[in-house]
Amino acid sequence: MYTVVRKLGEDLTPDELALTTGTEVLAVLPHERAVAQRIARGDDPTRGRGALRSQARAVAERLLGDDEAPEDAPW
Repeated sequence: MYTVVRKLGEDLTPDELALTTGTEVLAVLPHERAVAQRIARGDDPTRGRGALRSQARAVAERLLGDDEAPEDAPW
């Protein structure tokens, strides 16, 4: 089991969260205001091309079996 966290409202550090939950933090995803704005307008939040989308895809690829993380992976 893994944990993925966002960089928003950081009450706990990723290390503290891993210790509290007993899981490995797989990634820390950035917060993008544009995603929240798209959701508020009723647009598709996956249409963006920012860091959140690319990092979320990298996490999904790793979870689906690609054991090697990219060099620029946030974990």
